Order: sequence, then C-alpha cells, then structure tokens
Amino acid sequence: MEQRARDGDEDLKPNTRTHTSVIDAWAKSGERGAAARAEHILKSMQTQYNGGNSLVKPNAHTFNAVMNSCAFTKIDEDRAEALKIAFRVFDWLMSRSDMHPDAYTFTIMLSVCANLLPKDDQQRRFSHAQSLFEKCCQAGH
Repeated sequence: MEQRARDGDEDLKPNTRTHTSVIDAWAKSGERGAAARAEHILKSMQTQYNGGNSLVKPNAHTFNAVMNSCAFTKIDEDRAEALKIAFRVFDWLMSRSDMHPDAYTFTIMLSVCANLLPKDDQQRRFSHAQSLFEKCCQAGH
C-alpha cells in the first residue's frame, strides 16, 4: 500500500485508520514478535507525522491497539518484552498533551497486568492494578 502510494496512487495512501488496522491485525495474529511489530508501526507513524504527513497522526485508538497486542501475547518468549512495550507505550500516551487515554486504555492495561505479570508476584500485580485504577479515576473515567 505504501509503495503504491509512493508510486502516485493517491487512492491507496495509508492513513491513521489503515495503520491502526494493521496493528490490530498483529494483535490478533498470535505471531512471534507481534507486540514489537505493533510498536514499530506506531513509531513509524509518529516519525512520518513529525515529517509532515498529517494523514498518519497516531491517536488513542492506535496506542490502544499496540497495548492490546501486548496484552494478548501468546508466545512465552515474547511476554517479558510485551510487558515492557505495553508500559512504554502507556507512558508515552500519558505524557502527550495532544491526546489522552480513554477508559479502554485502562482496561487494556489491566489486561496487560493480568496476563503478563507473573501470577505468583501478587504484590507487583496489586501495585500495578492499584496505580492504574488511580490514574483512571484521575482521568475521569
């Protein structure tokens, strides 16, 4: 799609929705490295947007799709990295002045904690859940 747009096909110019859909497809793929690929697409979108392509500005749905790809990582070897990616993307979204997390953002992050934090580390699981709940309340959700 990107190549055809570069070749002049204006009807196939990727935008925020198409990129977010690809991220969502990675989230549902169950493939090894899906969360890392999703984060790469988000970073690529931000780079393109910073370079003047307003069609690919990431939005909260885009960030949520990346975090969702982390929450449902199925490959054991990817779980630790997916956890890091989820919190990195969440922190990035929280730090932005041009967009804010929505209620779904916090739901996804609770799923990240439930699915990726070790089951036997109850203190860490509780601490993260409590922090997310407090941030959710502060955000008005």
